[in-house]
Amino acid sequence: MTMKMRRWQLRLTPPHVMAAAVLTVMGILSIYSATHQEGWERTLRQLLWAGVGAAVYLGITRLSYLQWLDGAYLAYGLTVTLLGAVLLIGEARLGASRWLEVGGFSFQPTELAKIGTALALARHLGEAMSRSAHLRWPTVLKALALCGVPAGIVFAQPDLGSATVFIVMALAALWVAGLSRRQALTMAALAGAILPIGWRHLKGYQRDRLLVFLNPNLDPLGAGYTIIQSKIAVGSGWWWGRGWLGGSQNQLNFLPERHTDFIFSVIGEAWGFAGSLVVLGCLAWLLTAAVTIARDNHEPSGRILAATLCAVLGYQSLVNVGMTIGLLPVVGLPLPLVSYGGSALVMAWAALALLTNISVHGTRF
Repeated sequence: MTMKMRRWQLRLTPPHVMAAAVLTVMGILSIYSATHQEGWERTLRQLLWAGVGAAVYLGITRLSYLQWLDGAYLAYGLTVTLLGAVLLIGEARLGASRWLEVGGFSFQPTELAKIGTALALARHLGEAMSRSAHLRWPTVLKALALCGVPAGIVFAQPDLGSATVFIVMALAALWVAGLSRRQALTMAALAGAILPIGWRHLKGYQRDRLLVFLNPNLDPLGAGYTIIQSKIAVGSGWWWGRGWLGGSQNQLNFLPERHTDFIFSVIGEAWGFAGSLVVLGCLAWLLTAAVTIARDNHEPSGRILAATLCAVLGYQSLVNVGMTIGLLPVVGLPLPLVSYGGSALVMAWAALALLTNISVHGTRF
């Protein structure tokens, strides 16, 4: 993984990092708005994790991304091991075992596994690209296995939303690595054959969430309740919103999980279309920078890593906002940098740090 690198113009600029900071601050303010009636605890925790995220960002950017790729398989092995430990000794919340508790605080290994898997994918496919201009089936299958193992463990927790993130990571990495049309069609056919099997293994509430996406009024007091209340919250904000700490859906507790999966509804109700546009604009700006980094980087591993991280942040943003306004099924994915949750917040800042790293240490075409 060693090669002579030259610095080039920074593509993830300080203003982009400021956009990420704006998202984090808006998230903290929205979390307080959603939970202040219960006390300051969640807000203070998010503030603490924001500090950890900043420290992680600074730490990761101190070393070249090639040095991080040297330890990619070790990071992958450790994070997958932690995922396995969740099934054995994990803390259960809301019917799912997704957390490990160490030293009095809990975290989600799934978020760590996203970074570990992205690094492993980039190293594996980058090395394959340096040996051959065409992807061979053994290389493709190993890449699918690297994502399939954590996806399977996460699906068993159960966490359908996060499991799909690993699938998106594999598709993004393989596409950038040069997946052929024939290979893509073969994978699509296999996926179509597997889908009925996957449907039978879904939990009852997961099936309900997918079904009520088509018509939330099928179960307005059950699986469709959150979608209906979320759409009411976003719509009631109009252009400028009802003000911070305002809004009936938020303040009167009509909206479940409003500080985590449905934080965008709180923003829409409190700050209206204007506030929602700020969030979407910041996310779009960051993702555009990530696409530019992946497009312009000549080194294969860096290009694949940038594309994979961009896919993670972009997919989670799209799904979270989509399910908030009723355009996509509710699958429980956080909004990057905004939703409550220390593990997800630190993962997002780590992803941005790696993207910054690639923009500094990569090479242009």
